[in-house]
Amino acid sequence: MNLDFSELLNVTFVTFSVDTISIIKLSNGMAGDFKFLVIVVVFGSLCACVHGQCDDAAFESLENVGEEIAMGTNFFRYNASSSSVAHHSSCTLCYLLSTTAQRIYFCNRSQEQLSYLINGLCVFLRIYNSRICQGIVSVYRDEVLYVAGQLLLTPKQLCAVLIENCGEAYNPFKANWTVALPDVPKPPVQPRQQPKPDQPVLRVLHLADIHFDPHYAEGSEADCNDPLCCHKNSTKKSMKVKQAAGRWGTAGLCDLPIKTMILLFEHLQDEAEFDYAIWTGDLPPHNVWNQTRNGQLHAYEYLLQLFNEYLPNKLIFSALGNHESAPADSFPPHFKTLPNKYSISWLYDALAEGWSATVDPEQKETVRDSIKRRASYVVEVKPGFRIISVNTNYCIKTNL
Repeated sequence: MNLDFSELLNVTFVTFSVDTISIIKLSNGMAGDFKFLVIVVVFGSLCACVHGQCDDAAFESLENVGEEIAMGTNFFRYNASSSSVAHHSSCTLCYLLSTTAQRIYFCNRSQEQLSYLINGLCVFLRIYNSRICQGIVSVYRDEVLYVAGQLLLTPKQLCAVLIENCGEAYNPFKANWTVALPDVPKPPVQPRQQPKPDQPVLRVLHLADIHFDPHYAEGSEADCNDPLCCHKNSTKKSMKVKQAAGRWGTAGLCDLPIKTMILLFEHLQDEAEFDYAIWTGDLPPHNVWNQTRNGQLHAYEYLLQLFNEYLPNKLIFSALGNHESAPADSFPPHFKTLPNKYSISWLYDALAEGWSATVDPEQKETVRDSIKRRASYVVEVKPGFRIISVNTNYCIKTNL
């Protein structure tokens, strides 16, 4: 594409001086997840078609923020660890990016140019290298564009939803529910009785956040500039390794080697005197810019293989983490109007077969149908004892 990145930047009212760039870099570092760039710019541009026009008046409420950044105001020059500075800078960056996105949209820029801008900002501000920047835009762009097209958000509402305490974070639409409670006095709290020593007990295995990495490489760089290290390409071949990745794992920006995961299951096989196991998600590694549906399913199938090999005939009850989907943090509702391209059935159908495998035959069909629909279910383990697995990804603000 023959586009000038500086030309795209000039559609905003902000002049990107050296001070401005350093401020934006500081702000984005505090904002947290690097997906922030994609979400704010894309959502801002799509929401702009409802809430603005292509003239200066449309951005009057945001110009003060842009001018504040362009002039290099003093509040960024204080202690960068201050929570108030972190909050202010994150909100400022959000408003700036939303405004930039609006300008691009109203000047009839294409989605291709929008992606080019996000890639350019990501690399230009040295948030990450071009490989990761391009990957994150490629993975998230289509779904973010679709979701943004269904929403009616002003820039301030958008930033309030995405950033804690940036505006009315928990009530951007001023639409709190009013719930009428029955006029019944609260019963007295009864002190909890400790079980007697001879009472039966349950021994439960709980596995969570395994995040195993099939590309973990012993001896590779564990202290790299990427969001995930301990890979063969974590540093250039000509560079000396500062912190070598260990054989069984490394504390830092590295996930779990497969050999350590296998060793864990071998140990559990020897200590398998438990009544049932709970697995609560987050199995894939943190390379969210380079994940596919097939890759996520392969990771899940590998976990099932380990369960079947090392813990056969054990009851396994599961719940989803936010990393099981592709892209991560994307769990669309079960709407018939949702295009098949964005459906989550590719994941839920696979989970339904695996999760219901150890369920009592009388409950299997009901459990399987519930998982296929929403990845949640209720199962009776013993008379008077039920386990409820809830897909809480529907309720977190990072869910697309």
